Amino acid sequence: MADGKHEHSEHLTFAGGVRARITELHQTRTYAGLLDGGPSPSLDQRLVDRLAEQCSSRPGWLLLRPDRPTEPPASPRRHVPLPAFRCQATLVTGDGELDVLWFQDALALPIDPSVLEQLRQLDFGGHCRPPWWMDA
Repeated sequence: MADGKHEHSEHLTFAGGVRARITELHQTRTYAGLLDGGPSPSLDQRLVDRLAEQCSSRPGWLLLRPDRPTEPPASPRRHVPLPAFRCQATLVTGDGELDVLWFQDALALPIDPSVLEQLRQLDFGGHCRPPWWMDA
């Protein structure tokens, strides 16, 4: 952040100073397609668990879990829904690609500061897959 404004960049910096370029950014409303009822702790848990399962079965995919609880609260009236948008970015370096999924309250760009902080601490090389041009 510079002068109190968010930086709009097509690059992200990871642990060890690794810089990756954002080559794709997809965004959708978190509850898009929800036809009956509203957000609930059990719906949120199923949504996050499903995304985590999908990411864990694909090389080079990573879910940054939301920092809001998805467990049932002590009172049903205290449910805090997931952030409004689900985002997916494809990040590329000369050595690898990584698809990262996260939630945030507003459309990106900018990427939410809490997400950027998680990415800055992440070992890109430990999570990425070989770039598509190296697949054989």
